[in-house]
Amino acid sequence: MATIPFINGKQHAWASVSVNILGRTLTGITSISFGHKKNKENLYGAGDEPIARGDGNKEYEPVKFSVYQFEAEGIEK
Repeated sequence: MATIPFINGKQHAWASVSVNILGRTLTGITSISFGHKKNKENLYGAGDEPIARGDGNKEYEPVKFSVYQFEAEGIEK
């Protein structure tokens, strides 16, 4: 099983990501997806018109990953 994993939708020849679940390092990962975004917000002075744009809070997406069947069975044990 020499497939190359996808990380955020891009295929990498060498990945430095290690996933450990319940003390078990997964070797049969086929894809991983994660990310975040930072909201843009208007900044207001006196009055009701915005005077500038600034960064708001960060929002994180849940991590999603796909594994081979043997990994899923190993996690269930």
